[in-house]
Amino acid sequence: MLAPLAVAWSLLLGRRGAALAALAAALALGLAVLPRGFASEPDQSSGPTLRVMSVNLLVGSAELDQVAALVESQRVELLSVQELTDEAADAIAASPIAEQLPFSITDPEPAPWGSGLYSATRPSAAEKTLVAGVPAVRMRLRALAGEQLAVYPPPPTGPAQVSTLGRYLKALPSATAGEDKPILIGDFNATLDHAALRDLFERGFADAGEQLGRGLTPTWTSDGPFGLLPPPVAIDHVIYDERLRAVDYEVCSIDGSDHRAVLATLAPPGVRP
Repeated sequence: MLAPLAVAWSLLLGRRGAALAALAAALALGLAVLPRGFASEPDQSSGPTLRVMSVNLLVGSAELDQVAALVESQRVELLSVQELTDEAADAIAASPIAEQLPFSITDPEPAPWGSGLYSATRPSAAEKTLVAGVPAVRMRLRALAGEQLAVYPPPPTGPAQVSTLGRYLKALPSATAGEDKPILIGDFNATLDHAALRDLFERGFADAGEQLGRGLTPTWTSDGPFGLLPPPVAIDHVIYDERLRAVDYEVCSIDGSDHRAVLATLAPPGVRP
């Protein structure tokens, strides 16, 4: 995003060699991320689908009325929330969200580490768990025959947190050759350029935004000067066993949160939007 600025700055300083090097780097980066702007086309078929949504509540301060409206209008069947506080959990339980998604497993926290999963259908299993020592929640739904995990590792704000993020992403379940098809939904605090997240794709996963040509759409918007420092990035993801596929993907702003809600429809291979 900022690579062209390095080229322009080098030219202004009269450093043509540096400008050429910066241009080469910018072109290489562009070629690496360009495929994220193009969707792969599924073959026509039919089968079950699962409409999922992820939203970071910014320590419970997001406007839950807007979240509820999205759940209803988008016919969400599985909702993953991050930064879920006790107050937010109580508010959700008393809101239309609970009517649309009556089955849940939550682990609210006063600090920004709480999470929850809300489902329209009864899960065959739901429990609190740990991922690399970080609290998490997971469900198992009959839809698409997989385990669903609410993902929220610590942000990489320092060396210790960067190490924790790497361990967390490595500890996430791998896709297997069996019947189980895991779905990982949440704030990953990592873009598709993070090595640890790319390693996850090597373990049999795909990203909904990337698959449908929306992989560059920002989900985290900055409060910095002019909204550019740091630049908006895509760190909220719907990631799933590559034997499934995404047939719809979009992001929606939520007042009171510094993240956008991410919505995706997942289906078996071959399902057309």
